Amino acid sequence: IGFSAMHLTRPVKLILDNGKTGSARITYNTNLSVDPRKRITEANIISIDRKIRIPANISQGVWQLLLIIPDNNTRLQSDVRYTVRFANENIWNTDGTHVLTKDISIQASASGSRINDNVFQEVTI
Repeated sequence: IGFSAMHLTRPVKLILDNGKTGSARITYNTNLSVDPRKRITEANIISIDRKIRIPANISQGVWQLLLIIPDNNTRLQSDVRYTVRFANENIWNTDGTHVLTKDISIQASASGSRINDNVFQEVTI
């Protein structure tokens, strides 16, 4: 195994996963408008600052936020061998995803504006 900078265009996908709660596994996926090849800093830190719309019909509970950077070729996107794997310890899952955070608490009583939109997507400003 080796590590290298990214040279080819790849989609960046954010996944909201209820793998920690619920009787059935539910996931929401969205593509982010970011090119990870252009995000490397001197400290080799990638920072992605985005606003995401959570579906109005989402179930309450504890969710995980995952990131995956698969191959750009649609035939290879489901093959874990072609996903980008970060060098960080303890964030890699065998399905090719990276755990950004394990505990997002979704509550219907949370304050804030509510849009009756049942999509999980990046909100462009």
